[in-house]
Amino acid sequence: MLSFSKNKHKNILTVFFVVIILLIAFWGIFLRTYNLDKPSYWMDEGYSVNAALSTLEHGKPLLDSGLTYNDHLPSTYAIAGAIKIFGHSNTSTRLPSVIFNLLFLLVIFLFTKRFFGITTAILTTLFLTFSYWEIAWARQERNYALFQLLFWASLYFFWDLIYRRTTKNALVLRKVFRVFSRRPHTQNPKYHGVSGGRFSRLFAGHQ
Repeated sequence: MLSFSKNKHKNILTVFFVVIILLIAFWGIFLRTYNLDKPSYWMDEGYSVNAALSTLEHGKPLLDSGLTYNDHLPSTYAIAGAIKIFGHSNTSTRLPSVIFNLLFLLVIFLFTKRFFGITTAILTTLFLTFSYWEIAWARQERNYALFQLLFWASLYFFWDLIYRRTTKNALVLRKVFRVFSRRPHTQNPKYHGVSGGRFSRLFAGHQ
């Protein structure tokens, strides 16, 4: 009887926890998508949308100046794909950033859970879900959300490569994420060099 009561109590807590997580996730998505089409494009977003439209027309981001917009190719093609599927609107061009930011929250949860435990992972993800800056940049038709996602994913697999010795999978994934994250931001190779070394020293004890 006592065992049954404990199991019932545990099940209630599990259901309550799942409901809370779903409500937080729903609210986080709502904050990132509500009136996504209302703000007009600001200057840098204009660069991105012109590059995406040119990609659909020419197969590459060839600008009217004759130059090719090569700085943010992954995000440019993602925006072009969204326009191809959903049509051209402020919502469709900003939707990839929303998706990338939500995926980043998943990556950061797994990252912090591995090194600091489930409580820290939940709190970190919770704070980032409702962070003003995270919400603001997730609603921009720019490369910021994709860069953030790929950068942290590459760090996660960098740890996997160094400490778990799963060289085959981790090395491939690390290289994939690192190569693609170079394109969303021109400064990214510097970040990788600095953060990679600091990351190794900081988490050396978490093997």
